Amino acid sequence: MRSKHIKIMPFVALAMSLFLTQGVLLFLGVRQLRLLISYGLLYFLAVSYMLSSGKIRCLSPTEKMYLFVVVVLGLFWEKSILFCIIWGCMVFVVWYFNHLDSQKYYSRFLFLVFFFIETLLGIYEKTIQTSFFSTYDLEAIIGEYGIEALGQNGFRATSLCGYPLANALVVSISMSFLLLYYKKLTYRFVIWFIGCWSLFAFNARGATLVWVLISVLLIIDLLKHSRNNRRWCILFSLIAFIPVIFNYLAHSHWGGRLFHDDEILDGSAMTRIGAFDYYKNLSPSVIVFGYDYSYPPTENGYLNLLIRYGLIGGLPFILFQLKMIWQYVGNRSGFEKCILLLAFIGVGQTNNALNQSMFLYLFCLCISIFNSKENEKNLNYHSFV
Repeated sequence: MRSKHIKIMPFVALAMSLFLTQGVLLFLGVRQLRLLISYGLLYFLAVSYMLSSGKIRCLSPTEKMYLFVVVVLGLFWEKSILFCIIWGCMVFVVWYFNHLDSQKYYSRFLFLVFFFIETLLGIYEKTIQTSFFSTYDLEAIIGEYGIEALGQNGFRATSLCGYPLANALVVSISMSFLLLYYKKLTYRFVIWFIGCWSLFAFNARGATLVWVLISVLLIIDLLKHSRNNRRWCILFSLIAFIPVIFNYLAHSHWGGRLFHDDEILDGSAMTRIGAFDYYKNLSPSVIVFGYDYSYPPTENGYLNLLIRYGLIGGLPFILFQLKMIWQYVGNRSGFEKCILLLAFIGVGQTNNALNQSMFLYLFCLCISIFNSKENEKNLNYHSFV
């Protein structure tokens, strides 16, 4: 039975972690300890709960090995306790929210509010061609990111995160969990339409193309679970709807670089394709032990982790991280695993986002508040209202 009382501290901690993004904090003039300000309270509550309840003994071998690798990298490569906290505490967040069953309703509601603010703000920014939370990082590289000087087709909304590709991955992760959790077709269509439209606002070509694939898989699954009359209705709607959208995107600034660039393989795309050429030209010592770079050298997040920590540090970090992710989605169907991993890792590999902790944190958070076992309580695929 759902609790009528909300626990204030977990709710406030979750709100801080969602809404106090890099873009918002930089807009407010906060340039130091941004991650601790955003996640500090939630991490403190999660770790305190695990230690006081004795549930830390329940961590899986994979989680323990992941935490061990994080501590080793934090002490010997980064020489930073903050690194250990930021990358390690998300394991405790999963356990924390898994044991706050009475609060998951409020957590999901807050997350839904965050999703709509994140997407609708990006769409509004694209409409008026003005960014509200563009960070100083974007202004420093004005030729690449969403500033008015780029013109309409090149404008990229910055929304809450302040970085177009970061926003695209945040929307991708959020949208995948929401679409799998809510089963009413009207809810799913609104979430999908607004989410995908915001990807055009962020002008994220890679994320958009991955979501074309995900959308095809979702449509196939929807048709598979629909009755014959509804199936024909859906097919007819798609045949009428898709050409109109494509025509609009092709003849408006909303199509962005995906529809209006003269070349698909422009400089940005070639940078991603040439990432491994950069890696193979590194010296053997750098490949084994890594080196400390000031700015990510490639547009591939996992490759950047290998470059930073070398094979002896980066490879275990990536492998145990992936194994932990697989463990977290293990109780879901093969179809749901495919959707979630494409939305997270598939989109994440189109840029350098996966070498940042905030996206793994968001994925782990969604895992815990959108429990797959609760999906069975929602209405089935055939319900339109």
